[in-house]
Amino acid sequence: MIARIFSPQINPDFQAFRKERSIICLRIGAKICVPFLVLGLLACQPVQKPELKGEGPLAVVVPRGTATPEYHAPAAKWQVGHGQAINRGDFARRECILCHSPETGCNKCHQYVGTPKIIVPEASLYWGNSNGK
Repeated sequence: MIARIFSPQINPDFQAFRKERSIICLRIGAKICVPFLVLGLLACQPVQKPELKGEGPLAVVVPRGTATPEYHAPAAKWQVGHGQAINRGDFARRECILCHSPETGCNKCHQYVGTPKIIVPEASLYWGNSNGK
């Protein structure tokens, strides 16, 4: 009697039912997951990065004849660290617009990486309605 309590016999019909149920669950899961996976892969498209002197709608435009300050070199390091320099108080956004148009430079990169747009009301005094071109 004690052996019967600790080692119950599973009904063969119940085992077949459990196996069939797990196969049905796998099929339903595949029918749901596979279309989402396919749509996700098809929806992903490579996006062009904003580049200095690049082409296309995300090209960063710097007016001809603008000298590059020494603290901007190397450009890759400056692109990553310029926000920290502004937050530390090394520069103000108003100083940046002396050389950079927010519309043709700053905001193209900021939109690409998902950071807030640069809004400096005085920029229109320097760059007018031509968006820095």
